[in-house]
Amino acid sequence: MVAQLLAPAIGSAMMMKLGPWVPYFFGTAFFTVCCLLILLVPETIPIQVLKPGAAHPAPSGFDHCSVRESLEARPPISRSSLASKMKTLFATAWKETKLIFSNRTVLLILSTFLLSTLGRKQVDLLLLYASTRYEITLSKAGFVHSFMACVSIVLLLLVLPLTSSYLSKTLKLPSSEKDLWLSKISIVLLTIGSFAIGFSPTFVSMICAVAIYTLGCGFNAVCLSLISAFVDPKYSARLYSVISLIIMMGTLIGGPLLAGLFNLGLNLGSSAWAGLPFFGSGVVHTFVLLSVWLIRLPSVQLE
Repeated sequence: MVAQLLAPAIGSAMMMKLGPWVPYFFGTAFFTVCCLLILLVPETIPIQVLKPGAAHPAPSGFDHCSVRESLEARPPISRSSLASKMKTLFATAWKETKLIFSNRTVLLILSTFLLSTLGRKQVDLLLLYASTRYEITLSKAGFVHSFMACVSIVLLLLVLPLTSSYLSKTLKLPSSEKDLWLSKISIVLLTIGSFAIGFSPTFVSMICAVAIYTLGCGFNAVCLSLISAFVDPKYSARLYSVISLIIMMGTLIGGPLLAGLFNLGLNLGSSAWAGLPFFGSGVVHTFVLLSVWLIRLPSVQLE
């Protein structure tokens, strides 16, 4: 977050004084250094070196010779066998994860991850929207991202911890109920912020709308904590893998969808229509809001 606070501001300042190429060169250089630094990251898995002549004991009935012979005699993998292996792989993956989808509330929360990711892709269009709608340069619009990072830092360091403490210590809410209320508050802020950005007539009002929107950006983190109450801990790794796939799916769909809305808004003629992707995002967040309000905690959930 600190990097997101500093980098856009520095890049925008450099663009205003030195033009657009210098920030690109610096960005590419920093990225290259990051890639080289990855080579210095040590391996954390302990390596077990076998002593000469030592070997792991073979399981009962394990025949090394028969295994070697079967490997040597194995025919090349054909397309049909590869398709069969892939089918078996997917069948096994579904068998191992279908228990996660057996709970209707889990499905409801998973849908919020998909829809919220669709809506949050609007942030990628924020600079183009600000530049087009309010007729300012991209270098000036770049400071919007620094402002969002600043609000995010306040959210993470103050707003969420204080709100969480108030709900758990003052109102004596259990952990799951606290997470549910935090998710409701967050999605309301995201919804209001999305519509407000699209309707903002001035750059200053858009900044205020961005602040409201950013204050709701803890939604996914809170929902991750919330959904854990509905799934057995031994399935946590599978659950997070499913959530990652859903978020990637939302990113894949949301980017082109909102870009298409932005293009449609520009073709309508008036600069006010440039906010069309934010109206679309607001509608998507409205569906997320409805989904969150339908969530029932395990203690009160009807079977």
